[in-house]
Amino acid sequence: MRANKRVKLWLMLMLAAVLLVPAGGSGWGGSPVHAAGTNLLTNPGFETGTTAGWTSMGTATLAASSAEANGGAYSGLVSGRQADWNGISQSLLANTVPGLTYDVAARVRLQNSASDTVKLTMRMIDSSGTSYTTIAQSTVTNGGWIELRGTFVYQPSGAATDLLLYVEGPQPSVNFYVDDLEVAERTATDWKAEANARIEQLRKRDAAVNVVDKNGSPVAGATVHAEQTRSLFGFGSAINNTVLSNPTYANFFKDHFEWAVFENESKWYSNESSQGNVNYSVADQMLAWAQANGIPVRGHTVHWEVEDAQPSWVKSLTGTALRTALDNRITSVVNHFKGKFKHWDVNNEMLHGSFFKDRLGASIWPYMYERTKQLDPDAKLFVNDYNVIEYAEDNNYKLQIQQLLAQGAPIDGIGAQGHFGATVDPYAVKQRLDNLATFNLPIWITEYDSVQPNENIRADNLEALYRLAYSHPAVEGVMMWGFWAGSHWRGADAAIVNQNWTLNAAGQRYLALMDEWKTDVTGTTGATGKFAFRGFQGSYKLTVTVPGASPVVQTLELAPGASVQQVTVTVDAGGPVGPEAPAAPGGLVAAAGNAQVALSWNASTGATGYNVKRSTASGGPYVTVAAGTVGTSYTDTGVTNGTTYYYTVSAINAVGESANSAAASATPNVPVASDLVVQYKANNPNPNDNQITAQFNIKNRGSAPVAMTGLKLRYYFTKEGAGAALNFWSDYAQIGGSNVSGTFVTMAAPKPGADTYLEISFGAGAGSIPANGQSGEIHARFAKSDWTNFNESDDYSYDGTKAAFADWSKVTLYLNGQRAWGNEP
Repeated sequence: MRANKRVKLWLMLMLAAVLLVPAGGSGWGGSPVHAAGTNLLTNPGFETGTTAGWTSMGTATLAASSAEANGGAYSGLVSGRQADWNGISQSLLANTVPGLTYDVAARVRLQNSASDTVKLTMRMIDSSGTSYTTIAQSTVTNGGWIELRGTFVYQPSGAATDLLLYVEGPQPSVNFYVDDLEVAERTATDWKAEANARIEQLRKRDAAVNVVDKNGSPVAGATVHAEQTRSLFGFGSAINNTVLSNPTYANFFKDHFEWAVFENESKWYSNESSQGNVNYSVADQMLAWAQANGIPVRGHTVHWEVEDAQPSWVKSLTGTALRTALDNRITSVVNHFKGKFKHWDVNNEMLHGSFFKDRLGASIWPYMYERTKQLDPDAKLFVNDYNVIEYAEDNNYKLQIQQLLAQGAPIDGIGAQGHFGATVDPYAVKQRLDNLATFNLPIWITEYDSVQPNENIRADNLEALYRLAYSHPAVEGVMMWGFWAGSHWRGADAAIVNQNWTLNAAGQRYLALMDEWKTDVTGTTGATGKFAFRGFQGSYKLTVTVPGASPVVQTLELAPGASVQQVTVTVDAGGPVGPEAPAAPGGLVAAAGNAQVALSWNASTGATGYNVKRSTASGGPYVTVAAGTVGTSYTDTGVTNGTTYYYTVSAINAVGESANSAAASATPNVPVASDLVVQYKANNPNPNDNQITAQFNIKNRGSAPVAMTGLKLRYYFTKEGAGAALNFWSDYAQIGGSNVSGTFVTMAAPKPGADTYLEISFGAGAGSIPANGQSGEIHARFAKSDWTNFNESDDYSYDGTKAAFADWSKVTLYLNGQRAWGNEP
């Protein structure tokens, strides 16, 4: 929801009706009639074998049924409905207290229809009349139970005479089951304290700055200033073309935000207002400004599924003409901004529009993602929609994402817009984020604002959303959707900066949060030359000063992790420095051949030669196989095929010998005669997390096509723990994710870096790799069923430095059972 989007009045009224007042409060002078957390419903699971406590809403027949049950032996069956509002109900008037907040839930499934919408509704009659509040709604099927969950704030006008919870929604004659319904007063908790505790663990890390002199000796008494210059978490905002004409607007943005997204300037209707007349000039100027100021940009949006958001000339197109226009737009805009936009909202708001789907079929949605990924494989592709955290449409969003992933759409992240009304409920927002986080995909709050005339409540709303989002492990960024009253799409009551560029209470709160979540510390090294601190993750400028010497400035990227991140700063501590032994060489690479291993490394300053050392065991002991080698390469021919060898190299000069380099290993093998080549890319450079992700591309350099059904690809790793099962997913494949399957094999004889391998096979729908062609990208992801971490750092097939596709012999490929590429461990 943003500029040029209509906000329906009924939606805003619903939003206002379900938003938060302080949990557990007693603003109406009442006191709870039940303990917090107690289910207030009678016979909530129908385990009496009857519908006692429940009444029909309108024309409906109620019965306890043993045919289906979410829990226990019975559920409630609602049939004989003649209108969509007909359903099952129970009065809450005697058990609720005005001023309190209640958590509401129900489990529902259909009986005689494949799919329909079900709603939880609260009807209240008070002195102002009859009102209806939608607590939650979701698409429900006959294939399983769906949970509907939401909150209700009981705020009657005067004395209420009726408070009725009921389940409604499907088309007349659709029967449905309900089970395990809940209404409970929200347990009083300190959400802010809980969020702060999560932030402390999730967003910070211990660091140690080790200050040494040029001889490597620790320097005591050095002053260390660690100043955070950028957050790892994405704090940003939408900008519009005002940034090109108003220096105050531009300066405020670059001083207070670290990510940008264009409000309208990269949308289709802005870039091609008439067919064939494509113009990116304004977006290009805005992008140049962002790049000049080191601000990454999200791409918004390739397409927009809502009919009113289409260029006027597109609305009349059908069939081939529409498909051609759609394809041309993807090709044009993605290629134009390739490598420049970090993210793409590929097809905006598919929950609330179906322009392309209605005209081109359901397969057009995953196609949009597949085509965008083909054109810009490095951009992270997002779904993006509203009412999924501010209103109870998270279940529908979740079902839609599941369907897209099942169809092979390469979705890299979930965009959750947050266009709130008068208040923000942190409990409900966390609940909905938790629901979306089950995909294990990063979530961004892509569009935040709150319309609230009272700027102090507006500030509370902003803090509630930002503190909750920053504390949530799945959320990686928050994008405010505009900041200045002079150009905010929802007006001055949603802005953090007033028309005259003074900060209102919301703006002051935002700056206070940014200050709270930035680290700026100064200290002195002790006898060991160390200064330790705990800081928020992100980029740091380290300034180290010792008496009588110029300050040394160095950068630090404080990344997520449980261990202490170490950084060494070398200073001139005064006095002459004598001749030194060379430093250990870096960049050692071992390449296996037939009965030989070719080694290469980086030169070490001051070295006159190098000692090459070999072992058949990881970690040594090492035997010198070449002493005093001149140059930075050596080929070891004294090896046996099929044996893994480990190498290190040290540098020497007249002063002495350096420490050994980091080790590299290789397994010489008899080469295979094949025209097939496997390329590999490490999608996630972090070797210590709970998923392994790898991407592959198979090239056919021969003159005849190769059927993919005859191919099997193996990726070797160590499982680290024998108990949990392994699960495989192919998040994206150019040949179609449904044509990719994976199985795991425990190796009978474990090898260094490998006790298990993933074997990827291909279905008939994958087709063939043409002569001099390639398979296209194949994305693999796997995890343990208990979601414990892997340690990939020593895995045979892993190479975290491969950020782009490269030939990789540590992955093997088999054609009709015969090895066609790579070296087995």
